[in-house]
Amino acid sequence: MSVEVLVHRPIDYKGGTLAAGIHDLDINDLPLLASPIASQDVTFFNPAKDIYQLNIELNKQISNLYQTFVPHKVFTSSDDLLNNHIHIADAAFILCELLLPETAAVGTFIKVVGKGNATWQINQNADQFIRSSIGETTAGILGSLASSLSGDCVGLICITEDTEWMITDLVGTLVFV
Repeated sequence: MSVEVLVHRPIDYKGGTLAAGIHDLDINDLPLLASPIASQDVTFFNPAKDIYQLNIELNKQISNLYQTFVPHKVFTSSDDLLNNHIHIADAAFILCELLLPETAAVGTFIKVVGKGNATWQINQNADQFIRSSIGETTAGILGSLASSLSGDCVGLICITEDTEWMITDLVGTLVFV
């Protein structure tokens, strides 16, 4: 399957140069256009292009954010989650309760990792909820997301300022309340 693209200025492509102009490219070669420079210089003309371009941009942003994450060990039975941090639940308690930040910009990431015997539960503030293709928490303070076993992990991204979080990755089985 080919995809029609408009190249705005010459870019590196498959060991050579792709000249400015309209080109039909094999869809399997599109990841070669995902570099930050190339993605700014290419316009896709097929209906699937918006979805593909969005995935390229989101994957770049996720990669960049993971490189800037700051680890934060949780040694108590409860703690507040910090924006753009990896939280390692390493408490000597059976359950480590974590609270989503009250404020978070779109694109804010949080990762929670269980270590040792610790399991975790992410509690929410008013109007907040967490969703994915496999489930959704109840909105507000009665909703939560919890690990089933120690070692479970989850990555979240804020997709609506302060309120809506999407699961980007997970290890284990999660409990949606």
